Amino acid sequence: MGVFGLTQFVKRDSSLLRSLLLHDTRAIVDGNGLVHWLCYGTGVDCVHGGDYQDFEDVCFRFFGSLQSCNVKPLVLIDGAVDFDGGKLETLKSRAEQKIKRSLGISRGSGGKIMPPFAFEIFLQTMRKLSIPYIVCDFEADNEIVALANDMGCPVIAEDSDFFIFDITSGYIPRSNLDWRNPRQTQSSTTGQAIHAEIFYLDRFCEKYSITKESIPILACLLGNDYIQRGAFDSFVREKVRKEHGRYDGDINIILRWLARQSDFESTKASMLDSADGITRHTLQTALALYQVQSESVFGGYLDGRSPIPRITIDEFPELMPEWYSEVCRTGKLPATVINTMVQHWHITNASVEDIEQPSCNNVSLPIRKVFYGIILKRPADEAESTEHELHKIEEFNRDSTTLKSALITPTPSLERYGALPSLADIPSIHVTDRKNIILETLGIVEPALERVQEEIKLPVAVTIYWIKNANPRIFANHVHALLMCFLRGYFEAEQSPKSELDDFSTEYTLKEESSTVSKVSTSPSLKRSAEQSLLSTSARKMTKKFRTVDQLLEDVFQEREQRIDLRTVQAYAQWQSCMQHANYLNTVLQGPFHAPEMTKLYKGTLIHKMCSVLESKGKYTDLYQWIKTKLGEIPNATGMYQTLYSTVTDQTGELRKNENSPYEGRHAQGRMSKSQSHRDHDRRVTHHSQRKQSASSWAQSSSREHWTAHSRTVGNQRSFSQTHSRDDHWRPRSHDRHGHPGFYQSHKSHHSREAQYRPPHGRGRWYERRNKKPY
Repeated sequence: MGVFGLTQFVKRDSSLLRSLLLHDTRAIVDGNGLVHWLCYGTGVDCVHGGDYQDFEDVCFRFFGSLQSCNVKPLVLIDGAVDFDGGKLETLKSRAEQKIKRSLGISRGSGGKIMPPFAFEIFLQTMRKLSIPYIVCDFEADNEIVALANDMGCPVIAEDSDFFIFDITSGYIPRSNLDWRNPRQTQSSTTGQAIHAEIFYLDRFCEKYSITKESIPILACLLGNDYIQRGAFDSFVREKVRKEHGRYDGDINIILRWLARQSDFESTKASMLDSADGITRHTLQTALALYQVQSESVFGGYLDGRSPIPRITIDEFPELMPEWYSEVCRTGKLPATVINTMVQHWHITNASVEDIEQPSCNNVSLPIRKVFYGIILKRPADEAESTEHELHKIEEFNRDSTTLKSALITPTPSLERYGALPSLADIPSIHVTDRKNIILETLGIVEPALERVQEEIKLPVAVTIYWIKNANPRIFANHVHALLMCFLRGYFEAEQSPKSELDDFSTEYTLKEESSTVSKVSTSPSLKRSAEQSLLSTSARKMTKKFRTVDQLLEDVFQEREQRIDLRTVQAYAQWQSCMQHANYLNTVLQGPFHAPEMTKLYKGTLIHKMCSVLESKGKYTDLYQWIKTKLGEIPNATGMYQTLYSTVTDQTGELRKNENSPYEGRHAQGRMSKSQSHRDHDRRVTHHSQRKQSASSWAQSSSREHWTAHSRTVGNQRSFSQTHSRDDHWRPRSHDRHGHPGFYQSHKSHHSREAQYRPPHGRGRWYERRNKKPY
């Protein structure tokens, strides 16, 4: 969040920023700010649950651009929230803002929410590229500044708090870093440099004649993460009224007043006297936020000179075994898990979902309860923990359009496995027993997954759990679309790793008959021989097949771009919540299953397109047989899909078929279903005598009342007013190409272009297609 208004203030004054060509240096990067910026500021889809492959590509391009200029990034990430609880209200406020954005998206007004697995993809990308990074104990800002001053390098971030810190080598706002367009320069060892604009606190203080000691007071007067905006407005008005007459929020007025101050202790005392609801402790905490420590504790580790520092909890040292500390340091568990262990609260992750339905995180609650039971349990050498000895967790979750808290009782034991282990006991437990904990939590037995590849056993198990427990329930088209994504990811897994190729999809051209490679990457670090990069025959065909389907589905989905099916959004939001918390449980049990690679398992825009097409096909054909027919020409694909499908249905029974028409559910714009509208129109048959009317007379008489009366004369039992909302008008067209009168729908159809026009006489290619027997 940072300091209110300070970023815009600096950007308006160009003299505060200096031009710089960035190359041949280290750079300390704020990881939390970077992942949000890469997600929101680069055009990656954030509405359909995440296009994780696209997001990974963006991460590769960003770090690749830095490396091409010999800029070596060191990434620091926020850890737990301070135990004093000062920032908890800020986190709750941010969660409520996400709920409001989700409400806006569901109503078609736009907005973005970071997909659930975006942060995991960001960390995986850094591990693939060997980018040094670490999760701090608490907020990373102080560590970032201390490490930058130790190493004499700039900070790259997008947080106005860094305008307040005294960073010796300067602060580069990420919006002022032109990383997409490296420039040619002879001063760089690689011949390239990134143009940037850098901020120095010394220059700021010199221009406004203020001291560095007064800068933290400026941040508190404007408002930051600990002090609400406007908390000191009455204090500022009182101080500046004598000289300026009024205060309208202009930062220049505060700066001129601070320039005349010398006794800052008395200034702080005066601020406390005039502020409402601001305690001395809160003010001291806010001011201490900008006091930079003398040395970073992570410099040796990021340089490779020392092992990873261990996280210690003074109050409960037994809660943090060394292996678990390393898991938290590398970000494989959410940073706030420390707060869950010590302070017993947790804020669930907000997603794009149907606000009128229960929270998508409700379905994963049993998984979280087992997770809580493990991380809160004391080691076995202490007294045996029972249910009443485990602290309840105050969980903050969405309830309709608000954030509400509920006390959650952790699960102390499982029926078949028995008492859950503590963190200290987990390394000594056999891998089979750790698998059984996860499978029993998901309601599955081990033999059910025997035929499934190891890489996707956990996603398949989660899918079975999701089908059984989803609320609202999901349909067959949701499951088939998800399994098709699994299958697609399996073939993509046979391609060369991303770390060795630069944008494989554009660098290589796959051909069915001849194995030739074009546009091979010229970067020495990314070159690879053609023999190693070519796909197997089945993989090449599968990739080509799905690329063709992508183009077809893009045409289908493009016409209803703003009409997001909220039923589908809710279904996959629930699946991702289950997948994420099952992954956390798998991590805390030291990974008995392969960690899921979401870049291969889930592509939001594609899966929504597939889901809509399968829903249409499901009206008059068996989806399983239809998919097998489409996959029949691809070697091994049908067999693998049969394995996935039978594994799921053996546990869940026959998939629930949606007998309603496509898109009958609620959409982002809240209008009636297009297919429902078309279906009702199809049932209307125009009388032969009315077809003979002239086009002009038909257009003049085609009012709502006329059309309703007309529908009744031909035996249609549903009137126009019953089947169409006021927003779903039909506008008259004088005639079609055959000279017959007809109607066009006012909004675009999700069907083919020829189906947008509905000739009332019921003839032509549309009529023949409609009456064609189902295949």
